[in-house]
Amino acid sequence: GNRVISQRDTLATATMQKLVVFAVMIHAVCSSAAQNQTLEDLLSQNDLSGNRVAWTFHKHSYCVDDLHARTPYFVASYAECAAACAGNASKGCHNFAVTNERWPEHWCVLHFGNCSALCTTGDCANYDYFSCSTPEDDCKLPPPPPPPTPPSPPPLVFGVANSLTSNMVLQRDVSARIWGTAPAGTSVVVMISGGGGAERLSAVPNATTGQWYVNLRPRSATLVPTQIQVSLTSGPPKNSSEKHMGASAAPITLTNVLFGDVWICGGQSNMVFGLGQDINASQECPATSAFPHIRFMTFHPGVESGWNVPASSTTCTGKGFSPFSAVCWYFGKQVFTDLGGNVPIGLVSSNVGGTAVERWSGPDAIAKCNQTGVVQQSNLWDRYIVPLLQMQVQGWTWYQGESNVACSTSWPWAPGLNCGIGCSMSNKVCNASQTACASFYECQFPTMIQDWRNKFNGGTTLIDGRPRPFLFVELAPYTEGVGEPHDISTALIRSAQLTALSLPNVAVAAAYDYGDTASPLGNIHPEYKAPVGYRLALAARALAYNDRTVQYKNPRAVSVTCESGSNNLQILFDTDIELRAPVRGPCPVAATSCAWINIEGINATITSVSGHTAVVSAPGVACTTGGTWISYLYGDWPVPTVYAAGSGHPGLPALPFLLRT
Repeated sequence: GNRVISQRDTLATATMQKLVVFAVMIHAVCSSAAQNQTLEDLLSQNDLSGNRVAWTFHKHSYCVDDLHARTPYFVASYAECAAACAGNASKGCHNFAVTNERWPEHWCVLHFGNCSALCTTGDCANYDYFSCSTPEDDCKLPPPPPPPTPPSPPPLVFGVANSLTSNMVLQRDVSARIWGTAPAGTSVVVMISGGGGAERLSAVPNATTGQWYVNLRPRSATLVPTQIQVSLTSGPPKNSSEKHMGASAAPITLTNVLFGDVWICGGQSNMVFGLGQDINASQECPATSAFPHIRFMTFHPGVESGWNVPASSTTCTGKGFSPFSAVCWYFGKQVFTDLGGNVPIGLVSSNVGGTAVERWSGPDAIAKCNQTGVVQQSNLWDRYIVPLLQMQVQGWTWYQGESNVACSTSWPWAPGLNCGIGCSMSNKVCNASQTACASFYECQFPTMIQDWRNKFNGGTTLIDGRPRPFLFVELAPYTEGVGEPHDISTALIRSAQLTALSLPNVAVAAAYDYGDTASPLGNIHPEYKAPVGYRLALAARALAYNDRTVQYKNPRAVSVTCESGSNNLQILFDTDIELRAPVRGPCPVAATSCAWINIEGINATITSVSGHTAVVSAPGVACTTGGTWISYLYGDWPVPTVYAAGSGHPGLPALPFLLRT
């Protein structure tokens, strides 16, 4: 068959130049037997059958006549080839690109090897053969069209941040901030009147971003409402689009504003969990209206409801995960009560269900805990945290961790996936190993706390002598996905959470004694939120409000030793302890998921407690110094019985642990 043959021999340059001259005179047979012949073989043939043969020698160029023509063209440059063939269809310039349908293979690669990746199958006609300056570029596609011109940015609009609305609480005893945007070339005036006295401030927007802010003078807590009016004064407009946003923009008035303490409530679904779904919703929802000086806001970008005054219609908008957060409400109500009802409390609930800790961490925090096998992203940071960073706050509460628990290690591990919920019987892929997920959390969680403190306005400084604590919830009991065997992945995350206690002004509130197998939202979402909020408030009372008399710490085991003269073990705690019956009764799920006290894999019994010490024994287990392991509540469903002595209701359960004699 007719075929153009390409030969890339590694001949010396002088030899190749001679061969170009010879090629003008050569006619070769392009048969199946000749397809793989060498250049020397082709030159030695005398068959003048009329078939055309052309060779290219590295950067030497060629032009092949159409198969119907009698005279081949061999020229010294690609440009000459194009000129020779231009406008002369009978000379068939398209053939030197090898796209004629008479050659079914359509091989662009016959001439230039670098075309092989672009045209290995099908017709090469879509390639641009004539716009190249060198033959090596023959098969390249035409350059893509230039990208469309990006639209002009929207004109800068006069307004205040969407986290600032009527009914809000601003932080007392510190320079609270009012901020927003305005057109360049204008000026913003902020006037305060009402409770705490009058004040007038002004700001000039940033010429590029339009952002502006003013810091108010520190004000004491007051139950008397304040009004804030934000006005735009005219300035020379930069362009016509800004003109109508100058002096003609209506003032923004924020009414019923209080000064008190602002708390952020963050995390995932157990913090999202609505008050209307709480076990005591029927009594608590209507009672919220008795607390008009507690204000709250659910911050969801794009669907902000603004700040609200408590009422059944605002605190309990439905069941399930409808606003407002039950844990956040119970916490705020208890803090308000502990402060004698004289300090307004502002609660900002900013959380999303099913989210891992890394999604709430900023880029700086992510960079410090980069670990193989864990997907790292901070896609909630920009939307849910950054808009709040200019707030002055008294502190933060946090309920999260379930989405950082590893799936069962009995299933294959797929590296590069997030730790956390997502495994199922239909998709038996483990997100990451138990220890990898826990090790990552041990780094990421404390790092996130430090980063939040560094990034929030004034987050590392005292407020009139009061620290700004970070208070978190240790995970509640829950069983793993259907079909997953019992393991210690949840226990490892609970332990990883506790590493944050090494930071100053950080405290934990236990939730693992209030499991709920009857929750309509699954046992991972217990309906008992009041004990959790109460325990968080105890920690706030101690750390944020410097109440040294309050008991808020959970007993923590510090050592375990073999009891002299017996096989018993003695566990030393850091505070006095007492034994209690399990709050929610004995193990309500499969025994393999429940966790009590365990010695070397054998369920043990706490035989007595006295002061800081508990005595434990297990049948047939001998205690050996340096070689006996003891665990407490180390599983999916803890059943605690050790509490801080005299801690009342709901009490302070001892923290889970794994220790060795």
